[in-house]
Amino acid sequence: MGNDNKQYADDAIDLAIDAIKQACAETASECNEILRSKIDFLLNHKTNSDKPALLFLLAYQKVRPSWDMRRVPPSWRPGDKKLCTELTEMSLTLHGNITSYGENMGIKGDASGYDFFERRPNLGAVLREVDDNPSSLDGGLAYLAYRFKKSYKKLEIHLEENSSGFVFCNMMKLIDDLLRVPSNGHFPQFLIASLLEALYEQLRVDYRVITHHPNASDKSDNCAGDVEVFSDGNLNEAYEVTVRPDWANRTQDLLKKMAKFQLKQYTVLCVARDNIDLTSTDGQKKLFGKLGQDIAVVDLHSFCYTLNGMLSLRGRQRCTEILREYLLNKKLCGVPALIEKANLIFRDNLEV
Repeated sequence: MGNDNKQYADDAIDLAIDAIKQACAETASECNEILRSKIDFLLNHKTNSDKPALLFLLAYQKVRPSWDMRRVPPSWRPGDKKLCTELTEMSLTLHGNITSYGENMGIKGDASGYDFFERRPNLGAVLREVDDNPSSLDGGLAYLAYRFKKSYKKLEIHLEENSSGFVFCNMMKLIDDLLRVPSNGHFPQFLIASLLEALYEQLRVDYRVITHHPNASDKSDNCAGDVEVFSDGNLNEAYEVTVRPDWANRTQDLLKKMAKFQLKQYTVLCVARDNIDLTSTDGQKKLFGKLGQDIAVVDLHSFCYTLNGMLSLRGRQRCTEILREYLLNKKLCGVPALIEKANLIFRDNLEV
């Protein structure tokens, strides 16, 4: 039965994606006015998780008509992540930066008692309307698919082609602006990875820099840190990049990762002004001195400035090119709002 449940979920995701690809104004017009107004109300609300969830649930009802629409379908997760990934890879933006709506909606583990009608008012209103009027399902799915399709946005980041604009002070201002903008960890992590990769390219050493999605845990991705550096297939360096003031509460996690990946040293890059006690000599000695492990805590801004100073004009230009690749990579980021912010920062500092 488990395999059947997963197949239903996979079929629903495939159906949802196909509906988006085939969507047009003509098919969208098949949605009745009452249902359309309820879908519009949901889409105009800031709760982005409800949007891909509704797409999945309407498609699921198509492939499994007997399912009670009040209830959470089996294989809801990890299907939520799969659908969001598909939508992002199609450059659709209606769901914002949601990567998996299930957990955001408070649905974990045994969800047999979860009731969409009661727990999600806007989502429940649409589902209730379809439940009361089953003949409206096709039109509702077609209209929602059309709204998703209309949210397509080509993502681009424009960079200066002449390297003369990449002088130290311009790049330092760019770094400051990127680190100042709230980005859910994207800008700091990708900036560190880009600076390191550009530096290793400039030095012509065969080091490979790897990073992963900032929202993914190191444990789930089997990573030693937010940024890893490999040489000849061996892990040489690992960096934790954080703007959280409470990162020291996870010291035991750092020790476990050092043991698991056999690391002799670990580097934590944090914001010094939020961690004065920990970035000072006495603070680090107090926290790590008795652990017998080589853990370096370094100010994020200072580390970026140092790498910036080691890069040539071409090296800094290469850094921004790598940073652009990370931001546009839909498996790592691809968030339209962040890309727009990056474009503004690049333009203001590099005279694009």
